[in-house]
Amino acid sequence: MKNQSLIAAAVSALALLAACGGNDDSTGSSAAGIDRYVGTWSSCYATATGFEKDTFQLKRVSDTQGVIFDGKIAYQFADCSGTGTPLKASIGTLVFSGTTTIGGVTVDRALISESGFPPDQKQVYLVQGTAPATLTSGRMQGPVDADGYPATLDSVSLTKEGTP
Repeated sequence: MKNQSLIAAAVSALALLAACGGNDDSTGSSAAGIDRYVGTWSSCYATATGFEKDTFQLKRVSDTQGVIFDGKIAYQFADCSGTGTPLKASIGTLVFSGTTTIGGVTVDRALISESGFPPDQKQVYLVQGTAPATLTSGRMQGPVDADGYPATLDSVSLTKEGTP
């Protein structure tokens, strides 16, 4: 019950932050960059004890900043349906801070400040495709580049919800 309250509080706080945050200035070429990340991304996968669903949601605040929700829920069924058990729920901010190249692919750098984690975590993101669109983040337990950003991509990608 405590975990469900945590998720409900995180989702409510995300909605509040998105409602009152920032301007909606859409000038400049970086707007297209953040706009492709806006939405809800998820992946359901098998674990040793059942199935888990990772969810990442980004709401645009400005050309380079967004509000994020990051959650993980354990499920009994392979399609991650039914009542789940919350394992993680946090909210925070994400600020895009340029690009880098990993394995010949250009990825976006971001600084993340997320509840319950150290401030200004460095992360990279890559959106690929359109139907469906996938989101891959940097591997947090892997090597880092000279600036401290992940130097490899995670093997699991999230799919944008609402895309065919």
